[in-house]
Amino acid sequence: KTELISRFIGDRGVYFLATTEGDRENISSFKAVISKFLGDDSILKASFADWHSFFSVLTSSSSFQAKARRSKIIIAIDEFPYLIEANRAIPSVFQKVYDTTLSQLDVMLILSGSSISIMENEVLSYKSPLYGRRTGQIQLSPLKFRHLAEFVDYSFEDLCKTYFVFGGVPEYLLKLDPDIGFQENLSRNMLSKGAPLYEEAEFLL
Repeated sequence: KTELISRFIGDRGVYFLATTEGDRENISSFKAVISKFLGDDSILKASFADWHSFFSVLTSSSSFQAKARRSKIIIAIDEFPYLIEANRAIPSVFQKVYDTTLSQLDVMLILSGSSISIMENEVLSYKSPLYGRRTGQIQLSPLKFRHLAEFVDYSFEDLCKTYFVFGGVPEYLLKLDPDIGFQENLSRNMLSKGAPLYEEAEFLL
């Protein structure tokens, strides 16, 4: 999803990866990303008590307004559940942010996360403060077998083996080296101790 969102945004907005740190740390990191995008150091230098004050100042800044007049600005916050885990009031905070600032501007806000349960219960559920404000939603599924040839140029037999082992998860497929065969990729990425996916099954369970 990270790669998909990043490619969709291009140079039309900002991608921010949230962490499990508190609001203050995440706002500080987000300031750096958005100020670079806008070319506005004043946002980076400013201090904000919470997300609402941050977005209020951000969206009223001349640099943001100028960008928004030229084209839609995309703001993507990945791993939104991390913000919720750090502050359970985040859904209501972003309800206020959306209702009082973002909804009045040509801005697309993308909220994404790996935790399906949190996204469903805290963002999409009718009990969520954000309910009714989404204009669309996508639950990403693994890539199909036919897409595998875009990652590695293997024989049909080795493509079948690769899909059987690595599946259609883009993060796994991006680890494949297209210059080596299936067996060596399997050894490098999964079978060798310390390999990127050596303990992946245990982590998922």
